[in-house]
Amino acid sequence: LRPEVRALASAADLYPRAVVLGGLSKSQGLPGLRCGWLATRDEGLRGRLFGLKMYTSICPPAPTEFLARVALSVEAQLVARSNQVIEANLALADRFFAAHRDLFRFRRPLGASVALVELLDGRSAEAWCYELAEQHGIVLLPATFLGWEDRFLRFGFGRTNFPQALSAFQELFSPSA
Repeated sequence: LRPEVRALASAADLYPRAVVLGGLSKSQGLPGLRCGWLATRDEGLRGRLFGLKMYTSICPPAPTEFLARVALSVEAQLVARSNQVIEANLALADRFFAAHRDLFRFRRPLGASVALVELLDGRSAEAWCYELAEQHGIVLLPATFLGWEDRFLRFGFGRTNFPQALSAFQELFSPSA
């Protein structure tokens, strides 16, 4: 997502049994299409996966397939738009986390639109996420839902409403809160 960072090689190119999941959600910014794909060089696995797909769903909905083809035909423009949104949101996140470095450890993602942010005060990320949702209407995903330790929060930077969400989160740390 960042032009100054060299793209990583696909795992499917590096390991013959790797399975890579792709989709239009992140780079193209189209999660609502619910359209994606798998890539693998393992022909046996690919055949089994294809058989499973044919058993569960023969084809995607026609509007999804049409819109996905249109999206891929203008992929460069969609990726550029997503990159602009992400970079603007990362700049806001940089300032927020710099102002609260006593509470959070933020490592700016190099080639993704999400980051795991570490809580430094020892509290349970999962318990705090439930509290934030119930008491303040702020929804964050604890990293325990992703198989990580209970001291990390998942922040996503690809949405256009990130500035408003971060502003609501910031209010929790103001002196009057």
